[in-house]
Amino acid sequence: MTISVIIGSTRQGRFSEKPAQWILHELRKREGIEARLLDLRDFPMPFFDQPMPPAMPGRPPYEHEVVKKWTAEIAAADAFDIVTGDVERLGGRPPKPLRVVLAGALKK
Repeated sequence: MTISVIIGSTRQGRFSEKPAQWILHELRKREGIEARLLDLRDFPMPFFDQPMPPAMPGRPPYEHEVVKKWTAEIAAADAFDIVTGDVERLGGRPPKPLRVVLAGALKK
């Protein structure tokens, strides 16, 4: 089983790297688990620049190389562990870069 640990913040000085690294370390101790780290900083996604929204049925795939790379990484995982900042402090919503990658690359 492949589990991707996703660092869901791109801010400078973010804390989410620390628990993400710990989770990755603990997952790698488990037999039968391949754990990978996906850092959103490595995937500078375009923001809403496609002609159709991600949820539009029948829309063509995104053309950006970084979106293709992200989609391939997501497709290779069986499960995800998303590490992000305090959502309550952020007004009850995940950080915008995380919302963009989730809305644009995951199938509903």
